[in-house]
This record gives sequence, structure tokens and C-alpha cells, in this order.
Amino acid sequence: MKKDNYKINQDFKPISSEQIETHKDFDELLKTFNTAAQPEPTPEITGVPRRRWLYPVIAMAAAGLVGVLMMVLNPAPKADMTAEGKAYFASQPFINPPIKTLKPTYQSQSVDANQGGTYVYENGSTVVVPPAAFVNGQGNLVEGPVEIKYREFHDYVDFFISGIPMDYDSMGTRYQLESAGMIEIYAEQNGERLTMNPGKELDIKLVHDIYAAPGDPLDFNIYHLDTEQRNWVYEGKNNLKILADPDAIAPVSDEARAEKNLQEQLHDLEYEEEQELAKIEATIPKPEKLLAPEKSNPSAHVFDMKFTEDMIEEGTAGNDLDEQRAALRDLQEQYENIMWEVAPNQPNFNENAAKNINWMDMKLRKLNNRDYELTLIGSANQMKVKIKPVLTEADYQKAMADFNQSFAKYETAIADREEKLQSARDVILREIAERKRIAKMNYDKRIATLKAEGKDNKVTEEMIKHRVVNNFTATKLGIWNCDRPLPPWLVRLEADFKNDQQESFNSNVAFLADQTKNTVSKFYAKKGTEVQYNRNSKKLMWVVTKENKLAVYRPEKFSDIGNKQRSHTFVMDVVDRTIETEEDIREILQF
Repeated sequence: MKKDNYKINQDFKPISSEQIETHKDFDELLKTFNTAAQPEPTPEITGVPRRRWLYPVIAMAAAGLVGVLMMVLNPAPKADMTAEGKAYFASQPFINPPIKTLKPTYQSQSVDANQGGTYVYENGSTVVVPPAAFVNGQGNLVEGPVEIKYREFHDYVDFFISGIPMDYDSMGTRYQLESAGMIEIYAEQNGERLTMNPGKELDIKLVHDIYAAPGDPLDFNIYHLDTEQRNWVYEGKNNLKILADPDAIAPVSDEARAEKNLQEQLHDLEYEEEQELAKIEATIPKPEKLLAPEKSNPSAHVFDMKFTEDMIEEGTAGNDLDEQRAALRDLQEQYENIMWEVAPNQPNFNENAAKNINWMDMKLRKLNNRDYELTLIGSANQMKVKIKPVLTEADYQKAMADFNQSFAKYETAIADREEKLQSARDVILREIAERKRIAKMNYDKRIATLKAEGKDNKVTEEMIKHRVVNNFTATKLGIWNCDRPLPPWLVRLEADFKNDQQESFNSNVAFLADQTKNTVSKFYAKKGTEVQYNRNSKKLMWVVTKENKLAVYRPEKFSDIGNKQRSHTFVMDVVDRTIETEEDIREILQF
């Protein structure tokens, strides 16, 4: 079953960038609002989408303050659960997968903890791991290979199967979160879970497909799941970038076509700006960064020898053979008494063998600006070791004095280059900004014309599929979510829940998905529970029975609920099918 075969209709108007900036601190704004005026209870937010739909947050409350009308942009809070429902969820594990037979699947990749590395997921998401990023349970820095475990969550089925809660408690008020992609990441060494080294962070680029109405600002936050406090912790704003997607669904309405055309123009202009700035950068070569000398470590093993250029073999530093040999020659001419020290964190290095074996030959391979790989060749064996050039105390002091003089000249050269380049950059930036302004002005005129023709109701009828990348940094391992709080639903019903044999469900958890929102809400399914949803969207409700089957209330049944009803019995069809895989669930919950 495909995960993104949907047509979504919704009519939300985007908020302005000024409003977003003014009220982007969610918790502080809520505190201010609650202090200024206590609002009437607002509808619960319990909707979900099908696969990666995103919508703008709508301004929803006002407080009178000395003649000033202050619009609060946070969505309405969810109504409190019943005491029985609260007690039930409090007694359950915070992360509580509802189908116990389905085990989570992680993609695994080994990373050298000493050097760091880049983890690449199958859809193009990446995690950049810095050197010395992990510590063990005793707080000691971890060295050697570390196993990175990673998985992603993209739609309501992913959220449902994971058992990860999608609601957010802020100052005692619960909000439903809509996701633009969620990950879980952790690290292990020899079966032990590791933690992040304080001061280190992972650079994450999370690729995700979303459906959004034209004009949706795609304004999302970053949250980390605190399993001890049993809540999401706000970590800052999400830096989301739209990528070109050749498989994007072409919008049908005139307004959606105009929006798509604008986005393409802006994307092309951003690419052009990037290319032109790169050309300007290349007009003045950047001075080569100087490498500071290093003093020898008395406790480290040192090779006191002079290498010859013919020992150099093809390296990995991006230089050809002649350039590498020239680099070695310059290094040994610059420092007369250079020695070669074994780089730290090499557990396989055998110092006794290095000293006592009569090596017949050796080869040198450049690894980067400082390090080399030395291969010692014997009659029956070889030894590879990473080494770096170092100096004795006396030579180091003299070399540092020379380096400081050279570095001052280097910094001056960098500043002179930057000054020369900036004026050229400013010309390009002003030109591209003006062309963006004209493109946006033409788009606004087009939309105004369509509204004048009576077509304004179609502005958000067609959803546009975007491939996006969420850019953020993670200071902890665990679960991270790109989210935003949801606007209120339109309907509130006092509910009862029965199966197709008219037998009541008791002490079950019900789940609700809405095609216009990328989340899944859950609530305690018992007679008297208040259910909230959007009347004008396509919805699916289900519970997991004690027999580990799914009982489903399908979209067509929602349409039979009267507009003025205040209570309803949800008669759910039990699907007589054994659940063995995620695909089984997706087929049952397809809508």
C-alpha cells in the first residue's frame, strides 16, 4: 500500500511572518495570555493525517486589555481528559506500542567515535556525528567503533505503531502536535547504551514529504521527548527547506498553479544566487590556512626519521602524487628537526613490534592536512599506523614564534579578501532580492484577480506535495520531532464505543486520524468520553481489541452523524485479520 496516495481539502488562511515572529515563543506567549485573561474552554484538538500534511496555525483567541485587542496565535488547548482517563494513561508506559507483536526496526551503521562521521539514511536523511561525541555510563569518553541506531516516523501509522505520544503538555494544558517528521536515534558500544558528550551535538537533516495548502508558512518547532518527565521539551525553531521534487503532485486549481509557479521561481532565484556568489568567491583565491606546529608528547611513541619523497604513495587528501611529495618536502624544509609521533587512540598499535622488528621498507600516505599513514613492511608482515609531525620543546618555541607572525599576515589577507568580495556580493544579493519581490508582487496580483473573478474559494482546495529537509541540531540522543500545535476542531460529542455485535468497549484506547493533519490522537474509549474532530475532513477512528485485532470506524460513518448531535455511539467494525506486519496495519487503516 502506498503511504501518500491522498487528496486533501482544507481552507486555512496563513498567518503573517510578523505574527509568527512576535509569538514564536510558545510557552511564554501562553503564560502571558493565561495571566491576562482566562478564556472559556475551547474545543479539544484530536486530529490526525494520512501522511505528512502540514497546515498553518490559526490565530484563535482574544483578550481585552485596556482597550487593546490582543490576538493570541497559539491553537486552542485540548479539553482535559476525565479523571479515569488521566489515571489510566498515567499508569501505562509513556511510550506504549499498542501492537506488542510488532518490534521496532532500526537502520544501523558503525561510526568511529574518535573521528566522527556521517550517518546516511535510505531516504537521504543524514546525521553528522562529530569526533568524541559519546560517553559511557561512567562518564568516560568512548573510543573506537560505535553503532548508530536510527529510525524515522512520517505518518499516522508510524506514530500509532510506535506508541510515541503526540500530545504536548504546557503549563498544565494539553495540545496535539502535528509532525513534519520524527526520528529516534541512539548509540551503542558492546551492547551498552551511550549518551552525548556535553558540548557535542549532532547535525541532523531529516528528509520528509509533506502536503500543504498554498501559502502555508510551514512554521514548525523542534521538540525532544523527555521520557522521565513524560513530556515533549521545546528546543527551538525548525529550519525547514523545500527541496525540488520531480514527483510532486501538480496542483489543479488556478490559485495552486500560481503558488507552484511562485515557489519554482523563488527556488530558481535561490539557486542562481548561490551559483553567482560561488563565482564571486572564486575570483580571489582564499589564502591557504596555516597549520600550527605541534609539540611532541613525552609519553607518545615517536619515529625520529626523515622520510624521502619516493616513499609517498597515492593518498586521500585530494592532492595528486606530485602535490603530496611537494607538501612533504616543504614540511621538512620548514622544520629542520621534525619527528613523527604516533597519533592517539590507536589501540591496535604495537609499540614493541615497531621498535624491535627489522622492517625492510616503508610507505607513507597523506590522510589530511596534518596526519599521514605510515606502513612498515617486513619480510612476513606489515604494520599500519597513523602519525603526525611534531617538534621538540626548543624547536616548538621557535616554530610558534614564526607561526604567530605568519598567522597575523594570514588573518590580514583573509580580511582584505573579504572586504574586496563583499561589495560584489551586495550587488548580487540586492538584484536577487528585487527579482524575488517582483515575483511575489506578480503572484499577489494574480491571486487578487482570481478572487475578483469569484474563485477565491479554490485557493486552498488543492494541496501541494513538497519534499522538505528539516535542519536542526541534537544535543541528546533519543526521540526528536519537528512539530507545531494544532488549531481547534469543530465538533465535540459525548461518545460511547461498541463493536458490531453491540458489545461495549471498556478500558480501551481509541485512536483518531484526520487526513488534514499529520498526527494521531488517542483517548480513553469508554462511555461518556468526549470525542472532538473536524466535521469537514475525512477521518478514521480505531481501537485495538483484547484479541490484538483492529476495530475501525470508517469515514463514511462519520458523514452520517447529524450536525446538531451532542452524543453518539460509535459502532466499530472488528476486522477479522491477524496482524503480523506493518503492512497489515496499513491495509486495514487505509482511507
